[in-house]
Amino acid sequence: MVSDKLKEVDPKYVFSVAPEDADKIRENVRSMIDQLESVVDSRVEEQVQIALNKVNGMAEDAWSTSKMMLEQNKNILRQLELLNERYTEMRKQQNGLLDKIESLKNESEKDADELMASVGDLETRMRLGSRERSVAPENHMQASAKLKPPTFKAEAKDKPMKYFRALQRYVTAVNSEYEHVTCVIAASLEGNASTWYDAVESRINSFADFEREFKNRYWNESVQAEWGRKVEFGKYDISSKWSRVEYASYIWDFAKELDINYTEPQLVVKLASHFDWDIKYTVRTQEIKSQAKLFDLLAFKDADTQ
Repeated sequence: MVSDKLKEVDPKYVFSVAPEDADKIRENVRSMIDQLESVVDSRVEEQVQIALNKVNGMAEDAWSTSKMMLEQNKNILRQLELLNERYTEMRKQQNGLLDKIESLKNESEKDADELMASVGDLETRMRLGSRERSVAPENHMQASAKLKPPTFKAEAKDKPMKYFRALQRYVTAVNSEYEHVTCVIAASLEGNASTWYDAVESRINSFADFEREFKNRYWNESVQAEWGRKVEFGKYDISSKWSRVEYASYIWDFAKELDINYTEPQLVVKLASHFDWDIKYTVRTQEIKSQAKLFDLLAFKDADTQ
């Protein structure tokens, strides 16, 4: 059948090959096939190796990432444990501090009750009548001697208006007449303040005159402006001998005397700005608006940094 098909082939497409040439052709074809197989094998191997390298790289990256995340989780866990220990210790300190504050509060209330009782007793004696005072004026002087007048030296730490209010209460309590008032005022002033009083004494004919002269000298617009700047822009010096509560109390007392008339929430925010960011952050996030809560926070911070 094959021979029949060969007979049908057009003679022009039929050519004869010598035996030696046929061998060469076979060798060439075999060589080309071998080269082609070699090329195909090498490329396949190369692609396989590239794929393996990618897989290995991804596996190494995944392992490194997992290892790093595990280490980070361990660090976070250690930090949380440390924070929990510190928080527990701070809570213990806070409880101790709260106990001390409660004790001091009770003692202060007791002292205040005793003082009010003393003042009430004094007022009772003062209401005995003019006849008793005129008959025995020395008894009035003895009662007055039991109360000590406040003093003012005009030093940097002194609070002018706190002294003035205390003096006003004292003068009212002892019911001093004019001649006694001038003596009381002179006796309560020391140092530079006493020197100043000597210069203005001739202009003082009443306690109201003293109030005017005293405020013109020690609580004028210039002094209030200076303290206004301290309230607005002051900063607590952590290296100072004052605790945070002492510093805040000092600034607060001055601020309440200013003609600006800060509200309590306003003063809380302004005083918080004098301290570190954590105090400012706590005041803002916990919406602290009272002096008591601010001072509790500062007392806790003082105890934590001792």
